[in-house]
Amino acid sequence: MMPDVDGFEELKATKKMAPLTRVIILSGCGDMQSEIDALVFGADAFICKPCEVEEMVFRIQRCVEMKTL
Repeated sequence: MMPDVDGFEELKATKKMAPLTRVIILSGCGDMQSEIDALVFGADAFICKPCEVEEMVFRIQRCVEMKTL
């Protein structure tokens, strides 16, 4: 948990200010509803902790590919 801020509210604010910003959520809260909410609010990916380096690299590469399209 982040102190003094809710991750979903931060995601919404970021997407409102800069809608083309790519966002990957890395969360210790791995329930399905959190993942769905993150994607609905504009996240490009949702990764549960602990995660493999390969998964993080893959998700970053996908965001870069999406940005160049």
